[in-house]
Amino acid sequence: MRAAGITITHVEEYAFKSAEDYGALGYLFENARVFPHYGGYQAFADRVGERGLAVGFVSAAASPTHLLQREILPLERFFLETYDHPDELRQLTQQMQPYWDQVLEVAAQAPAEVLFFGANYDGSVQYPPFFAEHIQPGLAAFADKLHANGKYLLTHTDGENTGLLQHYVESRFDIADSVCPAPMTKLTFGEVREAFAGRITIMGGIPAVVLLKGSMADRDFERFLDSFFEQLGAGDHLILGISDTTPPAAEFERILRIGQRVEEFGPVS
Repeated sequence: MRAAGITITHVEEYAFKSAEDYGALGYLFENARVFPHYGGYQAFADRVGERGLAVGFVSAAASPTHLLQREILPLERFFLETYDHPDELRQLTQQMQPYWDQVLEVAAQAPAEVLFFGANYDGSVQYPPFFAEHIQPGLAAFADKLHANGKYLLTHTDGENTGLLQHYVESRFDIADSVCPAPMTKLTFGEVREAFAGRITIMGGIPAVVLLKGSMADRDFERFLDSFFEQLGAGDHLILGISDTTPPAAEFERILRIGQRVEEFGPVS
């Protein structure tokens, strides 16, 4: 994975193997301690300089329960445990909370102006009731903590967001990163813009597949751009980008064409 340029961590072996592991995992989290070490971020910020805004990464999980779902248990096993051992699972999340609070306190004091917290939500996995109970409260609490320190919260909303938009608004975060609308997901860009109504800044918006000739013909690409720019409204609360990321086989001419359309759209007041 490293040789291919992939830098996101991958879990090769999950810590949770059976219900016998609840006690050990609880002990580990209860005894974990978190200490500030901002040198890595500062080096990154220095490298970025005035070319952009260096966002500080906190966690791809937005709560102890979300961390269990993402990194400690295989996904299917997590949902089985919610039925087979709900009390043990709940107790483990409670044992994790003091560690989690330490992480957020250290992160809130970091020199970064914007913090990345939580990622990869999907309406069929972090379905609306699950999101409301297990993710939204953590996002909202951390957003409040950051806002009190004059900072901003960014969360990575690159998945299928059907059913989640109102929960995003109620989570009080500032930036929805890598919003990826139709044709890669069900929601149109206009539907996302309407739901956010200037309360959340969108970062992204151009679905990566439109840059691939194998996925979209030139004529359809121009039609997509016509429709997309009609949905921008005034163009406020938007940092336009490619979601989730630019594919290696992207047509560079299409990226330039998007830039031309941005220039034609004009400045946003």
